[in-house]
This record gives sequence, C-alpha cells and structure tokens, in this order.
Amino acid sequence: MKIFGIILTIVSLLFGLFAFNMDVSVLTSMGRRVVNISLINQQQNYLYVSGLGILIGIVLSVFTKSSKKDESNSEINNEYEEKKTEKGFNYKLPVTEKVTFSLIKERTLEFYKENSFVAKTDNEDTLFLSNKIDNSYVEIKNMETYVKLSVYNVSEPKFIKTLYVKNENNKIDNINNNTDNLIALGEMFKNGLLTKEEFEEQKELLKKKS
Repeated sequence: MKIFGIILTIVSLLFGLFAFNMDVSVLTSMGRRVVNISLINQQQNYLYVSGLGILIGIVLSVFTKSSKKDESNSEINNEYEEKKTEKGFNYKLPVTEKVTFSLIKERTLEFYKENSFVAKTDNEDTLFLSNKIDNSYVEIKNMETYVKLSVYNVSEPKFIKTLYVKNENNKIDNINNNTDNLIALGEMFKNGLLTKEEFEEQKELLKKKS
C-alpha cells in the first residue's frame, strides 16, 4: 500500500506538471494565437485530478508508515507495565514463552507465603488471595495475551522485575568471591527473586566452581 501511494503521488505530480505547462491557445485563420476556453477548462480538470491523486498518494503513504510503526512498537514492547496506587500496585504482565500465568501464580504464592492469605478463588484464570485482618489482597487474572496482577496493602512483588530481564536464570557471574555469591543468593531468595528450586540450583553451581 505504501509503494502504491508513492507511485500514485509521483505519477500525479508529473501529470500536474504536464497540465500546468499545457498549451491552452489555438491558432486562428489570421495566424494569431488566442486562448481557448475549452482547453482552459480541460487544463483545470487535469490539475484537479492531479491534486486529488497527490493527496490520496500522500495519505496512503503516511497511513501505511504509521501502521508499520505501530506493529513494530507492539513487537518491541515486551516490558511490563506498573501503576502505583494509593496502597498497592497494578501490573500488566505480557505473556511470553517463559512468562506464563502458571509461572506468575507460582511466584506470587511463593513470595506472599508469609502473609497468611486465604485463597478465595484459585483456578486456571484467576487467583484471589485475601487477608481480612489487615485488609490486604492479591489478585491475578489471565487475560490471554497478558496477566493482570493487583496487590493491595502488601509489600511490592519484587520478583516481577526478574521475569523480564535478559538473564532469566538469575546467575551471578560478576562476583568473584564465593562468600559474596552465597550472600547475594540468600538475599535474592529472601526477597522472592528466586524460587527455592532456583536457589538450590545456583548454590550447587557455586559449590562446583569453588
């Protein structure tokens, strides 16, 4: 569509130049040239057609370019959206091959296991946890292309950031001291950035390196 718009614009522009330079005079029997009303009207019609063609061509070119840009942005937009509320957070988490509703659900349960939540709803599309004592809740909804996560009156789910980083295995390769590695792993596990299985796996890797 964009190519067609460019071609139409160029052709219409050339046609307009032709119409603008068109000879609208005729030779009389006396050897003089006079302006012909019919040719002037024809020239005007040609210019109208040329202008309309240029306008349509530009619109087609710009519209196609905008559409491709939007598609490109949607492909690049793999980051999650975070909105802070008065006493909590709302997240829009894009679903990828590795970040699924099941994974987010698992990480959420692991992160908030100390909050004494009671599961009000727990199925394939929704997880709703609440604690009436401190009026807090966590809700996860599967929206197919993304997962909606809402938390209220509880700590920020810090594990979200680790779901969309490039180093999804959370390996620590830049710390040379083995003790520092273990401390860092312990802190990540404590803050919910690693599951128990990942923590044990990374600990074993550190043992093999030492």
